[in-house]
Amino acid sequence: MKNCKQIVIGIQPATKMFRLSSLGGQVIDAILEKRDSSKILGPDYYNSVSSRLNGSELALTSEDKGNVLQLHQDNIVFKKSFYNSEKHFHIENVLEEFREIWKVINKIIVMKNIRRIGIAGETRFPSTNPSLNLLKNVTKLTTQDHCDRFNLHYERMKLAKDGAVPDRKKSDFLNVITDLYDSVLDTENPADGCININVDVQRYYAPLISDDVAGEVLKLYNNEYMKTMGEAQQNLVTLGLLHA
Repeated sequence: MKNCKQIVIGIQPATKMFRLSSLGGQVIDAILEKRDSSKILGPDYYNSVSSRLNGSELALTSEDKGNVLQLHQDNIVFKKSFYNSEKHFHIENVLEEFREIWKVINKIIVMKNIRRIGIAGETRFPSTNPSLNLLKNVTKLTTQDHCDRFNLHYERMKLAKDGAVPDRKKSDFLNVITDLYDSVLDTENPADGCININVDVQRYYAPLISDDVAGEVLKLYNNEYMKTMGEAQQNLVTLGLLHA
């Protein structure tokens, strides 16, 4: 993935995990213990712990390394950021780190009936006058005024075999969310003179799944995410916003 700055993996069960309030402390302890003994993670992989709402929301972070793990009753979010790092992005390492942490979490929480797995990637490219370039190359709109804060958001759902639009609550389907915007608008890492293209590939399961979630993440990445992100970046080349 060219110029990848952040990747987020989200796991969402069909129902809330109310047990997190009582088991969250065990999860945190187990991850910190694994961190100290794992060659994949390392002792400083996470160095800060926070808790909200009586333990129903927990977070492990390491700002200098760009590592974030969020545990909610609704979902679990694993984040790896390279916005503040000079290190090169290696997706194989990121997926291996996720698998290591997931094994620890699931041994205690035992997540079942997974409805959705998502992989969201953020890529960023330099651009002179990014909002104007986006307006001119992505739309048919014209302006003689100063253009700023361009933001395009849309979703694409893969149609069912019969051509019908999937039911968001019941169907087994793939949903792709794309955000293309002037990087000054980025909520966590704003920047001047850049364009962000963020692609979130979400797999909804029906029937629900409970086994080999880490394997499903890898499958989603290899089978859908790489292709989708590649297409999104190629679109920017076609539009003249990015050089091949």
